Amino acid sequence: PMDWATVSRATGAPSYFSIPNYVMVDSTSELTPEYQRQCLSESQLKSVAPEGSVFNKILSGNRTLICGGFPLLDAGGARLGVVMVTDDVTELEHQTSQYNTKILGIAAAAVLLISLILILLVHKIVIKPLTQIVDVTTRVAGGDFTATVDVKSSDEIGELAELISGLRMMIADATRTIQQYYGGDQDKS
Repeated sequence: PMDWATVSRATGAPSYFSIPNYVMVDSTSELTPEYQRQCLSESQLKSVAPEGSVFNKILSGNRTLICGGFPLLDAGGARLGVVMVTDDVTELEHQTSQYNTKILGIAAAAVLLISLILILLVHKIVIKPLTQIVDVTTRVAGGDFTATVDVKSSDEIGELAELISGLRMMIADATRTIQQYYGGDQDKS
């Protein structure tokens, strides 16, 4: 921890009042040179907004720190200095990372489930009826006029099924007529 005695030795300041822009009273964080450069530089201290500022997220070893500050004003509103605050957010970042991983897993599972449902719906609504229509059309082309299309829908696939059924009946009637016509002539010869 950094206390006034350490600050005094480091800066050569004999008292709090010798450092007019800021004073480090105590710190529970180890103040590494990187931390001091990113949070306690003169430019950072001067740039603290009237409503306060969050400066940086600092990776210090295996810890994550954030620092920020707010101005210290006298009764007349004149800026006396800056109060700096540092917080170790390592555990918070770890929890956030775990939650993000969980959310990503749940989202992936949801996408997979929705995709599976869509595949099943497309199979039931499109693929299965078209497969049945192709099967009936193939059987009719082979001379099996008893094959029927069992598609009951009012969409384009249902219309196609009705057209195939009508075509099957027309071909069956035409084939019977041709067979009767030529079948009768063959018996007479």
